[in-house]
Amino acid sequence: MNTAIETETTSANYDRLTRSSYTHSMAENWRRIHFTKTGHARLAHTIGLLEGIALNDPESAHRLADSLVKYLDYLSNYAGTMDSPEGNLDHTGTPLQFPAYRVVLSDDGGIGSFSIGWYRAVPHKSMMKVAETIAESLSMERHQKHHDDLNADDSRPIWEEALERSKQKLKLRKELDDSRCYRPEWDKDKTFGFMYEFVSYGYSHNGGLIFHYGDDIRQGSWSTHT
Repeated sequence: MNTAIETETTSANYDRLTRSSYTHSMAENWRRIHFTKTGHARLAHTIGLLEGIALNDPESAHRLADSLVKYLDYLSNYAGTMDSPEGNLDHTGTPLQFPAYRVVLSDDGGIGSFSIGWYRAVPHKSMMKVAETIAESLSMERHQKHHDDLNADDSRPIWEEALERSKQKLKLRKELDDSRCYRPEWDKDKTFGFMYEFVSYGYSHNGGLIFHYGDDIRQGSWSTHT
């Protein structure tokens, strides 16, 4: 009888990490974190490191997994949620919920370390207000151009350009766009089906999820900084 196997303890966080090398499992574990390609590669490399340590020192591997998962959970739930900016309700009559922030993790270049980008929620109406202000400015600019040069090129629709500039000004990241479906209150007879509310996310600040270690990597730990 192999007593070493029978008495071996496992770590729930270690198991979560080892499953997270697959994209679908990663999304299930940390839904509000967006891993870039380099971030996903860094996570896979880190998981491989922990699996290597676990071969001879499972206790240290499990402790390291606990440290990393603690911060991944923290980042995934950063700032909690917010109610629908437009006041829309789900099928239970509860306000739609959106993440107040989304987090992007990419490779930091160091062993086990990630660069963090925090992105704040930008309601659709907020983006429209910025776009309207830009559109007014563009309209005035084009009027002046025509006054100075009758052949000035203004073929691009003002609203299209204003929307693009508003997204740039708010530093929106398209892959973070989020949506929730709801049935509008005025559709009492359920004739028109569901509608969607959209929330975008704009860059707020950066930081790092850094792995600190000395002579013995097994004694390392993670921390975040901004």
